[in-house]
Parts: sequence; C-alpha cells; structure tokens
Amino acid sequence: MEELRSAFLVNPHDIEGLKDTIVRAATANPQEARRRMRSMRRRVREHDVARWAASFLDTLGRVPGADGGLGRVPGGDSGLGRVPGGDGGLGRVPGGDGGPHLDVEPEIS
Repeated sequence: MEELRSAFLVNPHDIEGLKDTIVRAATANPQEARRRMRSMRRRVREHDVARWAASFLDTLGRVPGADGGLGRVPGGDSGLGRVPGGDGGLGRVPGGDGGPHLDVEPEIS
C-alpha cells in the first residue's frame, strides 16, 4: 500500500510473515515507532476523504460522456466536479419514468 509507506506492511495470508511483522512492530525501538506514527498521521491529515473526493470527482469530470461532452453534477455549479452523461443527472431509464438510474446489480450472498 503506497498510502502509508511507514506502516509495517504484511500479507495477511502469509502466516510466518505476519508473525514476523508483529514481532518487528512490537519490538521496534520507541524512536522508530514515533517516526513511523508521525509520518502516517501527517499523511492521513493531508490526504483526507475531502481530498480523495475532490480528486475522484476531478478525474471523473474528465471522462467524456456518450455525446462527447461532459454532464453536470446535479446541483449546478457546486464546484464538486462533473460526471459523464450529459443529461445533468445520474442517467435515465430508457422508456422509464425519468427517475435516476444506476446500472448496478446487488450482490446476493
């Protein structure tokens, strides 16, 4: 994971590696542990959910819609970004009632 480079990284399916990493973390000298935590806290503070959402919507806004244009996020010029579609909404059900439509099928366990 490149987000938290200072974390003790481990493959949870590698039992021996997991045990070794737990021992490394538990026996790390306090100075190293503080340095790692400072680094991770800074990263989380600077790369919060608001930054992720802005980046996501900015990237999404650069995806051309079916008509080659970009659709608007519902709510107008909210500064949140743009979505593909060109219809100003989430998409419309063909021949439907004009309500929002998402092409997502629920996962059934």
